[in-house]
Amino acid sequence: MVFRQLSVKSKLLATVLGISISSVLIVAVISFTQSQRSLSDAVLRNQVAQLQSRTELIQRFISSIDDEASTLSQDRGVATASAEFAVAAQQLAGQATDPAWDEAATNFYTELVEGLPQTDRLVTVNADQYVPRDPVARYLQHYYTVTNPDPDRSQLDDPGDDSFYSRVHSRFHPSFRAIAERFGFTDIYLIEPESNRIVYSVNKDVDFGTSLASGPWGRSALADVVKEVERNPVPGSTSFSDHEFYRPTLDEPAAFVAAPVFNQVDQGLLGIIALQLPLAEIDRVMTSDSNWVDAGFGQTGETYLVGADLLMRSQSRTLAEDPERFRAESPLAVTQPETLERIMTQGNTVLLQPVRSAAAQRALSGQTGTAVVTSYHGGITLSSYGPLDLPGGLRWVIIADQSLSESEAPVNDLQRALLIATGLILLILTGIAMLMAARFTRPLLRLIDWTGRVGDGDLSADVPVTGGDEIGQLAESVDLMVDNLRTQSETIDSQRTEMQTLILNLMPPQIADRLAGGDTQVADAYPNVTMVVAQLSGFSRYTRVASPGEGKELLDEVIGSFDEVAADLGMEKIRGSSAGYVAASGLLEPRLDQRQRAMQFAVAIDQKLEVLTKFNKSDLELRIGVASGDVEAGIVGQSQISFEVWGDPVSDASALAEAAPPGSVLVAKDIADALRERFPFDAFDTVNSDGQPIEAWRWTGSDN
Repeated sequence: MVFRQLSVKSKLLATVLGISISSVLIVAVISFTQSQRSLSDAVLRNQVAQLQSRTELIQRFISSIDDEASTLSQDRGVATASAEFAVAAQQLAGQATDPAWDEAATNFYTELVEGLPQTDRLVTVNADQYVPRDPVARYLQHYYTVTNPDPDRSQLDDPGDDSFYSRVHSRFHPSFRAIAERFGFTDIYLIEPESNRIVYSVNKDVDFGTSLASGPWGRSALADVVKEVERNPVPGSTSFSDHEFYRPTLDEPAAFVAAPVFNQVDQGLLGIIALQLPLAEIDRVMTSDSNWVDAGFGQTGETYLVGADLLMRSQSRTLAEDPERFRAESPLAVTQPETLERIMTQGNTVLLQPVRSAAAQRALSGQTGTAVVTSYHGGITLSSYGPLDLPGGLRWVIIADQSLSESEAPVNDLQRALLIATGLILLILTGIAMLMAARFTRPLLRLIDWTGRVGDGDLSADVPVTGGDEIGQLAESVDLMVDNLRTQSETIDSQRTEMQTLILNLMPPQIADRLAGGDTQVADAYPNVTMVVAQLSGFSRYTRVASPGEGKELLDEVIGSFDEVAADLGMEKIRGSSAGYVAASGLLEPRLDQRQRAMQFAVAIDQKLEVLTKFNKSDLELRIGVASGDVEAGIVGQSQISFEVWGDPVSDASALAEAAPPGSVLVAKDIADALRERFPFDAFDTVNSDGQPIEAWRWTGSDN
């Protein structure tokens, strides 16, 4: 009755207001419900994605360590080192030792132990446990550990005792040290299988020289993994040990991988190589190098590893970012205060922080999933979990945590935003709904037309709508998106050009064209090719006293000059580095005079280096080998590809270069015979190339 008495304007306003309120409320409820579900799914997907990403990274990392251990165990250089270190250590058994060494060792280890805080030890440690008793260990530790003048004991190549062991050590130690530094291994060990003696290690800790069978460290993780290898010594196989507090390193957590080393001739067991896993690298993988926010973990998210004993195998984010907050929030303050103090002292949770959450227990039972649980720090978290597929029987699981409050924050923010937006819309719709309909429609139509042109590929068109309202903001966002698309398109074109240029720098144009055409299985045979292998010596000696910039400048000048000579003589460059230069003649471009060009190239770069050496006072020298024959070449590698050449000429040229005196050129007999009228040669010694003797001739002067 009252409605009938209202004016038309009031009825219209009441009707519009009623419809508007009902519509807005219905839309708000539906939008909130659907958005809440979408956001929750997005949070869950992000959590699972982080878990999967870290799972792949840590599995790939551990597998790479497994592959490296297997590869090193089958390396000829490692086999030679194992044999020579074993013989050298055995010779020390009869070496006289000075009684004063015992006093020096006792003082050394007493100072070492006393310098370690008691809270940083798992058990009581005294110096007598470390002082070696047998003559081999006493000798080795005296010269390489106790009296080592370098704080970083791995930097000592030769202590100057003039022993056969030190001569062997000075030959092999730089290579093993470089491997440890390159791959991040904490230590590398060589163990003699008969006595289980550690005949070599990079770091020369207190286990160096001792027997893992009869010495003080026979019940350590390293001893266990060595015994595991000895029970089933299969070429290329590996065995892992889980983390354990390792007494020789003053109870720091350590894990090892070991593999047997065989004589490649009679397949006899020469020794065992063991690698101490780089725990810092594991933490770097799990913590995204401490860049949690940039990696998508938000303010509280993290991933960590848990072992079968329900103890952590990686670092806690809270401890790394805010140790005092970790101490304040940790339940260990009540349940295990001594363990908490040890964690705070060593600054790491590995083997100390228990994780007894439902997520950890389910993952250890083989389950994968996501649940809301109470985490190790006592907070309520959204946790995704799953087991890891690791080599060597390592039974680890991975957990991705984020506080429940942060996980639900997007939904709560959405709820507040929708409530505010609904209220504002209800206030505005009453006065402007009818008036603004046409005004809203016109810019939308223009925007739709513009986006249609953009969709057809026209990225040059400017946005036809401006303004500060929602439509204007939408237009600006779409315009920004188009600008980003335009920039990305230009970037892709630029990167494509750079990639093509890079490929041309890495391999010959003919091979690059085949690769660009989709031929990824490039491998061909090439007859009658002459290979030149030039080994560069003296560069490492130069870099010891020169700055990195000076070393790079010299290497650029040397390799650049060789490239110029190669281009002038039509040689095909295979590779150039600080180790030397490899080139071919007649490989991709057959030549009748390929031997002569190769010889001219060898003589020219030798003379070129002599001039550069005098100018730069760098004392560099070349040893050059030249050989010819049939070769094979192609693209090798998976993630990183390169153009490689292989075959007898490559092996022969490398062997000739290895045997050549510094500053000389050795050639195979067929080359000497073919070029004798042009180049003077004298007979040289027979050279061994992969087990085959080859007759070597030495170039004696300038060409005729």
